[in-house]
Amino acid sequence: MVLKTKPVLVTPVLPILSPENLLREAVLPCPPCSTLASLCQGFSKSDEALDGPLSLSEDSRSGSSLSNWSLFDDDTSSDDIMSEGSAIDNDEGKIIFSTSEHDCILFNTELQNMAKDNVLPGQEPLCIIKEIPAKGLAMVALQKLYPGDIIMSELPLFVMPLAVFDGDEGEDWLDRATNKLSCQKRELLHSLTDCRNPADPTTLGRFYTNCMFWGDDITVCPVMARANHSCRPNAEFLPRVDLGRNELRATYVIEAGDEVTINYMAMAEEGSDVREVRQEYLRRLYGFQCTCKACTLQDLELEADDEVREELKELQARGSHNWTQPEVLGFLAGASKIQGKLSFIMDTMEECWAVASDQTLKLDYCLKGLSLALTVYGQGSPKATEWKERMVELQLWADCYLPQHG
Repeated sequence: MVLKTKPVLVTPVLPILSPENLLREAVLPCPPCSTLASLCQGFSKSDEALDGPLSLSEDSRSGSSLSNWSLFDDDTSSDDIMSEGSAIDNDEGKIIFSTSEHDCILFNTELQNMAKDNVLPGQEPLCIIKEIPAKGLAMVALQKLYPGDIIMSELPLFVMPLAVFDGDEGEDWLDRATNKLSCQKRELLHSLTDCRNPADPTTLGRFYTNCMFWGDDITVCPVMARANHSCRPNAEFLPRVDLGRNELRATYVIEAGDEVTINYMAMAEEGSDVREVRQEYLRRLYGFQCTCKACTLQDLELEADDEVREELKELQARGSHNWTQPEVLGFLAGASKIQGKLSFIMDTMEECWAVASDQTLKLDYCLKGLSLALTVYGQGSPKATEWKERMVELQLWADCYLPQHG
């Protein structure tokens, strides 16, 4: 699903923990991963998969929490989703799958390959790409995930210099880069959405729709790009240039079977705005009407959500460098209510920490910033290390000053 478009490329950002959890020093461990069997074995004209949901083999179901999983929604068969004649024999006697079914197999095979290559954090994928009726392909969690858990870690297909991205030679550059890809990687790229021209997609359109920042440059990670949008997301992607890969991390508790979603919008702009503004932006830039949980609130719930967002926009208009301590706490509480992106919250806390003149307040902001950095980027990351160094300096001050002055 779409992540970015060329005119509005913004720094990737994510959702948030509640304020009472901002001081967590460790990320909760991820439970053992379930087994995901191969999704592309044993398909033939006589297979029952053509008469019902495309599911895992019987052998793989024994003892696995995936016993009820299929590539399609449990109540919807592949025949219900596919158009008539979408799974037929060609002249060579080979099965021709529908586009959605083929893409599910393609992306789930790549998830398996990522696990074998140790790009994924566990032995098996933590999510699956499956068809959801009336929505299309979606990323669904295979087990319960906690804030900070790495859902996937994907290597970029290639890195486009920002000057090329902003210039007029992007198409030629992209053609050369695409020709160097393996057949499977090229097919992954060509299976993505072109939101500006869905009826006749181009490679350039697919890239501009799904690209992500990579330091000062641009890249695309096609499996990660399958995460759909929500104005109340539960995950966030971020570039780990220091590790040579992009990470998709859970930023809220995600139950097994929940869709993994991200926010396409910048929190400093439309991402924290009211429903009408968000939906207009998504229609104009991505070509769809958002029907996420936040966009389908009604009556008093909608009024309460809009009120929180309006208060946040007022605070942002004043500038975080002008906030009082109660306003900082109000920002954290409001951002938590709308599930604001964690990276945005962390960056805001950094601004508050930088301008705080009171050392005790500075220490408090540093604790919150460090907790966020550990959840968003993880132990040993440059960002977490930067916050830890600040904490060491402030702790030295606290150890020397507070005992003497109370």
